[in-house]
Amino acid sequence: MSTDYTQLLMDVQKRANIIVSSNRDVRLLKEAIDFSLDKSIGLNTLRRMFGYLERTTPSISSLNTLARYIGYDSYARYKINKSNHDQWYFQQSLQRIFLSKTVKKEDISIINQGLMNESNSVFFAYFLTFQIGTNNLEALDFIFQHVKMDAIKNTELHKFANIVSVKLNNTSEKKALKIYKTLIHYSSFRDNVPLLYVDYANLNSRYLKILNLIEAHGASSTDILFVSYMKLYLKFYSEQPITNIKLKKPDGLNNLFPVLQGRYYACCIMQSKTLTPTLIAEIFEACRTLEVRYFLQEIIPTLIVKEAYTLLSELINTYYEDIFETDMWGSATINSLYLIGLANANWFENELKLAKKNLALVELQKVQLSYAYYVDLFFYLTQLKITYSEKNNLENAVYLKKIKQAVKKTGFTKFISESTKFILK
Repeated sequence: MSTDYTQLLMDVQKRANIIVSSNRDVRLLKEAIDFSLDKSIGLNTLRRMFGYLERTTPSISSLNTLARYIGYDSYARYKINKSNHDQWYFQQSLQRIFLSKTVKKEDISIINQGLMNESNSVFFAYFLTFQIGTNNLEALDFIFQHVKMDAIKNTELHKFANIVSVKLNNTSEKKALKIYKTLIHYSSFRDNVPLLYVDYANLNSRYLKILNLIEAHGASSTDILFVSYMKLYLKFYSEQPITNIKLKKPDGLNNLFPVLQGRYYACCIMQSKTLTPTLIAEIFEACRTLEVRYFLQEIIPTLIVKEAYTLLSELINTYYEDIFETDMWGSATINSLYLIGLANANWFENELKLAKKNLALVELQKVQLSYAYYVDLFFYLTQLKITYSEKNNLENAVYLKKIKQAVKKTGFTKFISESTKFILK
C-alpha cells in the first residue's frame, strides 16, 4: 500500500470508529462515509485501498471523498495540513489561537484536524483551561458548538474530562456554573466533561447543581437516567428516604453503556430490603453479556454498604479475571473498588490476613480526583471492620476519624451509621 494515503486510511478509521480487519468492516466503513457525505464511495474502491482486492492507484476523486469525510476540503488540503496531527505543531497552533484571544472558523478546522490524533486531546484540554481561566465564554461557546471529538477514545477522554473539570472546580462557583450553563446544550461538552467526570466529592453541592443543569437543558434520555440515578445515590448515602422513588427499568436497558446499566442495578440494590432471586439472576445474566469490569464497578460498592457479602463474594470469585484485566489509565480507581470489595468478602469469611493484603494493594493516591473521597470512605470503612475484628483499639480510632473527615467533605452520613457497628469501646 502506498504510504501516500496510509495515514489517510488510518484517520478515516478513527473518524468512523471502525478498525478495518475484514470485508464486513469495509462495508460498515462505506456505510458510515455514505451517511456522512452527499457523495458516496464505491465498495470495491475501498476494498482495493484496504487490500481486500488487487490494489490499484486510487483516483483523486476517491482520495478527496475520504479527505472530506475527516473534515478537509480536499486530499491536497489534507496533505498540506497533516502536520496538525503532530503534537508539537498542534500545541503551537493552540498557543497561537490563545494569544489571538479569539477563535475563528479556520481555527476550529485546525482543532478538529489535530484531534484526529487522540493524543492531542490532553493539549486541547489544557488549552480550554486557559480559556476558562480568562473567562472567555465567547470562545468556549464557539469551540464546543463546532468541535468534533469522535476520534478520541475512552482513556484519553477521561484524561480530557479530568483536566477540564478540575479547572472548573477551582474556578469560583458563580463563574463555573455560568460556563456550565453556557455549554451544557452541546453534547460535545456535556458528554465529555460533566457526564464523564462524576464528582462524588461535590455531589452534595456544586455537582448537584451541574446535574440540575443537565436535566433542565436539552439532555438526552440517557442523560436524564444518569441524573436520576446520581440523585438517588445522593439520597441513599445522605440517609434521605428513597423507598418512595419509583425506579422503573429503562426501555432498551440492554443497549445502555455497561456503567449506566450497573448504576441502574446499584439503585435497585439500594432500594431493596432484601435481594430477590429475580434481581440476582438479572445481574448475573447481564454479566454474561456485558463488559463485566464496567458493569460491576457501581454494583460492588453498593453490595458492601448493604452488607450483601454472599453475593459480593460470588460475583468477585466468578468474574475475578474480568474485573482485574486491564492496566489502562484510570484503572487504579476501578481496581481500588474491586480490591476493597474483595477485602470485604475475605473479612466476612474471617480471612483477616487476606483482607489486609487486598487493601495493601489499593493505591489511593492514584484514584481519580472525582472518586477520591468516595473510594476513601469504602477503604476506611473496611479498615475499620478489620481493626474491629482484630480488637485493635488504636487503629480503629484512627480509621473512624478518617471516615468522619471524608463524610464531612461529601455529606455521605450513611458511612457514619455503618461505622457505629464496628467501633471499639
